Amino acid sequence: MRRNQHESSTGLEQADNATPESETARNHATTLLNVVQNTLHAEDVANSYLDISRTNHEFDVNYQRSSENPQEHGTQTDRHQLARRRRNLTSCLLCRRRKTKCDNKRPSCGYCLLHGADCTYPDAPIDPTRLGLGIGLRALQAAPQEDVPNSVLLDRINHAVNLLENLRSSTSISGSSGGPTSLPTQLTTLDPLNHQATGFSAESAFTDDGFGRLEVPETAARTSACESVLQWPILRDFNTGEQITSFPLQAAACEPSIGQRRQSPLDQDAIWPLCQRFLVLIHVKNPVLDVSEFKRYARAAAEYGPGWDGPGCLVLLACALACLTKPYDPAQARSVGDNRDDHHSSPSSPDETTEANGEAFFNAAQRRLGLLPNTLIAIQCTYFAGLYEKFVIRPLDAWHRLQSACVRFQALLYAKALSSNTGGREEQRARHIEQRLYWSCVKAECELRAELQLPASGLLRFKYPDLFPAFPASDPDNYSVLEEERSWLYYLAEISLRSIMNRVLADLYGCGETAWLADTESLVKKNMAYSEELESWRSHLPLQLQFPSPMSDPLESPELPGNELSFFLQTRYLCVIEWLHRPFLYCLLHAHPSPARALNLPPSIPLAQRNIYISCALIRLIAVHHRHGGIWGLIRRSFVCSLLLIAAARYNQHIHLPSDWHKFVRMSINTIQRWETCGAKDLRWMGRILQGLVEMIDL
Repeated sequence: MRRNQHESSTGLEQADNATPESETARNHATTLLNVVQNTLHAEDVANSYLDISRTNHEFDVNYQRSSENPQEHGTQTDRHQLARRRRNLTSCLLCRRRKTKCDNKRPSCGYCLLHGADCTYPDAPIDPTRLGLGIGLRALQAAPQEDVPNSVLLDRINHAVNLLENLRSSTSISGSSGGPTSLPTQLTTLDPLNHQATGFSAESAFTDDGFGRLEVPETAARTSACESVLQWPILRDFNTGEQITSFPLQAAACEPSIGQRRQSPLDQDAIWPLCQRFLVLIHVKNPVLDVSEFKRYARAAAEYGPGWDGPGCLVLLACALACLTKPYDPAQARSVGDNRDDHHSSPSSPDETTEANGEAFFNAAQRRLGLLPNTLIAIQCTYFAGLYEKFVIRPLDAWHRLQSACVRFQALLYAKALSSNTGGREEQRARHIEQRLYWSCVKAECELRAELQLPASGLLRFKYPDLFPAFPASDPDNYSVLEEERSWLYYLAEISLRSIMNRVLADLYGCGETAWLADTESLVKKNMAYSEELESWRSHLPLQLQFPSPMSDPLESPELPGNELSFFLQTRYLCVIEWLHRPFLYCLLHAHPSPARALNLPPSIPLAQRNIYISCALIRLIAVHHRHGGIWGLIRRSFVCSLLLIAAARYNQHIHLPSDWHKFVRMSINTIQRWETCGAKDLRWMGRILQGLVEMIDL
């Protein structure tokens, strides 16, 4: 992960060795990073242009208005601007907010020029010099044309984003009604890893700043969970009579574990091939290791046996994960999706022998895990232990492991903040690993938090200084550079999509279902705003990660991407769309027949109808998923979609159900039955309830 390795081991870092593939990948990365940044800040910046222009002196920025005379521009520039106006006549932001006609003159329209206001067009790039950020973002915009290393590019991006965060922290921004909720005013905080010069303060590190906006509120997690849908009034008197608050928590309390897990001897000869398999199938989605260093650990463990230290524990966990996973095969996934009635066939599911081998490696790693001091490699081991528990569908054990990783990570960052930073090569290598490990822990905790509704660790509220993980150093020894680039791009795409997902949860589900009935018009506006943001995210995905639309024909077998990373993004994308449309189905099913409420129903009817088709498409897509770390959450989402179809079938007004909607519910039941033997007791309970609801509605 060292910078000189960036510049010498691959052709990505130097202009004289650059290849078209690496240059294209870096351009895609820059585009995607801009999308991530725009996702986090575009709305706030757009809503505050006028306020910032009138109060620049309050921010102590070094902005000077340009003295350039517009008449000095040549006729060639005028013709170019005229051609742009003919192609796309878009009003400036101020005229759009005032809902007045704009003459579309550039760089400033007539109204803005008359009143001395800053004129900004949506299709024009943000001028960072107006915000006092010219150095950082101007360097970012020039990066694809410069012959600079990727590490320098990421440093510039992080610097620019930090400046944006500090600017946002200095002012209170109020959002427009009906749009996505604006973020609250943030307090300026000290960098916990660079506070030596200013003194230590506990409040400076833990505050609602930085990534605090990504935390899933408790009410939002509860409202979006499948247990909440089961308690909808239209289903409450129609269920099996069981009071269900949390499937996993109540199942663990009612059916305590009996006996020990399967034991099997370690196969030391399999360590090296399993570690290579881990790098290809697991590391590409969880790049929290130094590949060269990990290979040294694997060779030593294969030759001398795994030691009782951090490297030995890490190798054992990698082998355990490699035993449970197989390559993504779209053709096999389609065959499983077509064979809907066979719930015994599972795409890429390991047999009992490989599961026993994986458990043997994991048990050996557990005996070492408790002996490790709180170091970076110990946190890596704890994270991979949580990932293994997610693979074998033990969600509560996974939560325990991931919470431990998050808490230990916070302690490590505090310890580093109190120590002197030498800035050497080892420090740089550790910093690059920390960046990706931070985001991996954050994403894993967010996923489980939304389902288990348990208290968060607080890692999201830690103001970690780097917003984006750095580009990983390439390993010249048999590791695909293109796969590494695609892995990094996938990582950035997940970060931006996770930000949208959590804001949708907080904004639409943070006040419970009663808020949906109170203001349907606001729901429609938020749906449109977030839908546009989602489409912008999808349209900016690099070619390596693009996927076909899952809604092209929701009632037929989905068109699957050719690679696993695009497949995961396609599923997450559809999950967010379902979240956006679920409130409208609730409003339609539970609206009281009053004149005021009747006026609000017509706009929501087509959106509620769309939720039915989204649910069908999501059930189909989840049915073809293979074993991976997020499979438990997807099974619960399939259960939710079936509940929505059953609720709509019972309502049977103003909405059109597919004639074969029973087929999709049965497909969801088969999906639950396919995975219920893997260790999750709550899945068997969910399957029984769903089967009972189907039998009741058929009577």
